[in-house]
Amino acid sequence: MKDWITRVTPDTSGGSVSVTVGPPPEADVTDQTYELADVNSIQPHPENARKGNLEVIRHSIRSNGFFGACVVQRSTGNILVGNHRYLAAVAEGIEAVPVVWVDKTDIEARQLLLVDNRTSDLATYDDEILLGLLQAVAETDDLGATGFGDSDIEALIKAIDEDNKGQNREGNGAMLSVLDVSVAEPTRQPETGSVWKMGPHHLVVDDVMTGWATWKPLLVEGSIFVPYPGPFVAIVADAEPSLLLVQPDKYLAGHVLDKWASVRDEPVRFGS
Repeated sequence: MKDWITRVTPDTSGGSVSVTVGPPPEADVTDQTYELADVNSIQPHPENARKGNLEVIRHSIRSNGFFGACVVQRSTGNILVGNHRYLAAVAEGIEAVPVVWVDKTDIEARQLLLVDNRTSDLATYDDEILLGLLQAVAETDDLGATGFGDSDIEALIKAIDEDNKGQNREGNGAMLSVLDVSVAEPTRQPETGSVWKMGPHHLVVDDVMTGWATWKPLLVEGSIFVPYPGPFVAIVADAEPSLLLVQPDKYLAGHVLDKWASVRDEPVRFGS
């Protein structure tokens, strides 16, 4: 509500206060001027608390070039946004960098300095999207230009796997509870990473995201990818097209195999 109070006027004679209420002002674009400035005409903000990794930024500049701009307080030449990018550029021998000049009071400058760092602190990743992006880059180019390495990919795979286990996908049949179905232990106990043949179809017991190396070779032209299949796939699956079933829950995968064998009256085979 305080953001809607636009004016407070005290009434000294009657001891009351007059308050004008209205919507807060709309966000606008700060007046700014862009130019290529000599690195000696600006300097890092003396109160910047952020400690950046200059070596990674320097590697990025060598690989990708200097991009973006430093946001600089016009009255002081202090950098408000891009302090470490500036230091890395100087270390790489760059003599002029793009600058956006802004007219800010010292208080406003400190606020901008802090919020730029803080919004970065509060950001998070979608690990599965990040993993896919890094794997795509790693297949065709040098990961070093991204600031990530092979160890980061390994850590992401491990984190995603642990998260999936935390969601009861490891093999305790918890996914059946969503359907409110109670069944006995499956006859077959497939292991993670195993591949099974059910008629013209394949069942891969592995994680849908991180187990792609196991199931991807089986996704041939004309087949249909079916993640997280349930036991009732045995009832609805036709002979064509062939299905590639990927089920990370070992318990539920066992029931898929059992149901297929009982409904179709034909054996399931281990191996592709």
